[in-house]
Amino acid sequence: MSNLKMVRRRRSGDVWQVMLMDGNERVAGLNLHIMKMRVGSVPVHMAGIGGVGTHEKHRKKGYASRVMWDAIEFMDKKDWEFSLLFGIPDFYHRFGYGVVFPDSELSVKTENLGSAGRPMRVRAMKQSDLPAVRRLYKALSDDRSGSAARPSSWDGFVRAAHYTRPGKTVVSTDARGRATGYASWNIDEHRKRFNVSEIVGHGPDAHASLSTAMARQAARLGHEEVRIFVPPDDPYGQFCSRFGCSWDVRYPRSGGAMGRIIQLDRLFQKLEPELQRRWAQGQAVFSGLLAMETDTGTVGIRLQGRKLTLTSRVTPRAARVKLSQLRLTQLIMGYRSIDDLALEKDVTTPIALLPVLDTIFPRKQGYMWWSDRF
Repeated sequence: MSNLKMVRRRRSGDVWQVMLMDGNERVAGLNLHIMKMRVGSVPVHMAGIGGVGTHEKHRKKGYASRVMWDAIEFMDKKDWEFSLLFGIPDFYHRFGYGVVFPDSELSVKTENLGSAGRPMRVRAMKQSDLPAVRRLYKALSDDRSGSAARPSSWDGFVRAAHYTRPGKTVVSTDARGRATGYASWNIDEHRKRFNVSEIVGHGPDAHASLSTAMARQAARLGHEEVRIFVPPDDPYGQFCSRFGCSWDVRYPRSGGAMGRIIQLDRLFQKLEPELQRRWAQGQAVFSGLLAMETDTGTVGIRLQGRKLTLTSRVTPRAARVKLSQLRLTQLIMGYRSIDDLALEKDVTTPIALLPVLDTIFPRKQGYMWWSDRF
């Protein structure tokens, strides 16, 4: 095939296509979903990769790899700092993507969940509820890596990638009719499951009222179990423990939610205030220059007292941490601690720096709600 060429084009406002074409025939391609995603509490420009595929008759020729590398080059030229995908095992690591958060789901018997009570009114979400829903979501997600930083124009639950048809969103309200929580659910028709893709409640009354509403709908549809997609440390998961529940938490070696740093310097420039806040509030002691060397560049961090600043001047006397871009991605996303990463053969760090790095990059639970996945 001598007529192969790479094509990049905007499909819609926030979606780009990267395709390998043979004349007018698409032989391989992917989509880039552009959005803002949090790293810690900082929104960064993120390109989500979805729809990676090669036409059946052109498989096993390396075309998907060509498309992936071209997409990474394109993201770099567009100055998008980060990339995320939800992928198959044993493929995307070769492009520098590492697992950045687990997938988890909570299962509760419908009958048990229905005993939660209903101290608040629950009704279908209206357009006028959107500002309150956005505030509730922000309060829950404001410091969670991987969560979407939804813009003021966000207008509802539309993606939910594993659903086959639009679902329903309800809100709990107080005596003045103000939204105190919300839940969005749907039916996975392929697996015959009642799935809740997102639930947020301001306090136990909101959680109880939403639980009862979900259980009643699940019972009407003949589902004996409700499955709720939330991170393991979510407040609603703690609320559900009283009803008897089970967790399925998956930490894949490869595959699932995987991330990659695209623009190292730009990403750390945005993260600097967050890293400074962590260092100022921490207890670790270090004074001097820290150099984090990766296969895609070096980040210099100067620590003086409780002050942290980034620097482009890295001298030979700097304390050095050597790790791949993939490992650094896992570190900044909080998926793995530096104590854990230090056991890897491709990571080198002085023992004295472990508490310093643990302060700057603490282990934290990342997550992206299903409503935002691509």
